[in-house]
Amino acid sequence: MHMANQGAALDVMDLISYLQEEIKLKVVILLWCWSNVRNKTNQGERKYTTEELCSSVLYHSCQMTKLKSASSPSESKHGKWRPPREGFYKINCNGTFLQNSKSGGWGRIIRDHKGAFMAAAAAGHLEFLSSALHAGSLACLKDLELQHLTCNVVADCLVSYGACLDVGNSSLWLDQAPEFVIPHVSSDLPELVT
Repeated sequence: MHMANQGAALDVMDLISYLQEEIKLKVVILLWCWSNVRNKTNQGERKYTTEELCSSVLYHSCQMTKLKSASSPSESKHGKWRPPREGFYKINCNGTFLQNSKSGGWGRIIRDHKGAFMAAAAAGHLEFLSSALHAGSLACLKDLELQHLTCNVVADCLVSYGACLDVGNSSLWLDQAPEFVIPHVSSDLPELVT
């Protein structure tokens, strides 16, 4: 089945409908992410790299898989991110535990008092975990400067991404937060009182 050879969108959708469920999900997410990136580029935003697109697909695939298995905590359980004092940076990290595979991931990000991405978002895969506490403890070890765990959606997104990486792999973003966390960076900021 070669989707690229199809002349009409309906023909592509027909081919997708015959795929295995896991592959079908990834193909649909790829098409959605690709369309989203194309639209942003057409509106004058910067072009995304192939790696950024693939990271976004991997992240959204993992989120859908977690939703299906009902193993992920809902966003309503997360408190709003609290910024550091002006002139300071805040490092957020977290770990996740996947009971079935005894694996998980870790993620961290550094932001300023306005919630802007500063440097070094990171995520990685964890193996041979015994519990969520074990995953969180290992996440802390990944960043010795962190004083305590705080609960926020951005770190949880990075955690989910890290859990989907192959064993021994990790990702590091130095100049800009990964595309899949950018909406969360601004959405979990506290509302400013004017």
